[in-house]
Amino acid sequence: MAKTISTLLIAFLLLITFPLWIGLAAGLFGAIAGVAGALLGAVFGTFGAIVGALGSAVGAIFGGIFPVISVKPITIILIIVVIILITRSRSKSVK
Repeated sequence: MAKTISTLLIAFLLLITFPLWIGLAAGLFGAIAGVAGALLGAVFGTFGAIVGALGSAVGAIFGGIFPVISVKPITIILIIVVIILITRSRSKSVK
C-alpha cells in the first residue's frame, strides 16, 4: 500500500511540475543556441572585417585614393607575369 501511495505521489508531482521541466529544457536549449550563435557571429564578423579591410585596400589602390600608388589592373598583371618569368628562369638555371 505504501509503495502505491509513494508511486502515485511521485507521478502526481511529475505531472504538476511537468511545465517546469519543459521550461527548464527550453531555457537550456535557448542558452546553448545563443552561445553557438554568438560564437558563429564572432567568427563570421571577424572574417567579414578582414575581407572588408582587404577590399578597401584594393579599392584604394585601383580607385586612385592615393594617386602615388594608384595602378591600373594591367600593370598588376604585367608585374605578376614578370615575376613568374624571373622565377622560372632562375629555377631552370639551377638545374
